[in-house]
Amino acid sequence: VKIRRCPTIREKDGLARSSRNLLLTTEERKTAPVIYRSLLSAREIIEAKGTGSVKRAVAGIKKAFSRGGLCRLEHVEIVDAATLLPASGGTKEMLLFVAARIGNQRLTDSIRFRLPRS
Repeated sequence: VKIRRCPTIREKDGLARSSRNLLLTTEERKTAPVIYRSLLSAREIIEAKGTGSVKRAVAGIKKAFSRGGLCRLEHVEIVDAATLLPASGGTKEMLLFVAARIGNQRLTDSIRFRLPRS
């Protein structure tokens, strides 16, 4: 199996473009960018502290969703981008993935990034 990646096209507020976005109410749409913001925040934690901070980054994502609002976190994974196994000390490139429920819609997003060289 060969996986081909392509860039994610985003709205101005960072939400990944999807036909499902059109099914969100106005209020739901306003809260949806928490998905992308939580990924960016997790990336910042890992870039600053390294792979040992993955649990802290996951906790940050969960906290972003626990602040109320209409967006409920369903799934979060932070893995080695090459193997899709849990990130470890040898991980050079990571994939952060979030699935969230907003109203009746399930939205997913991910970001991939290389760790800075130590």
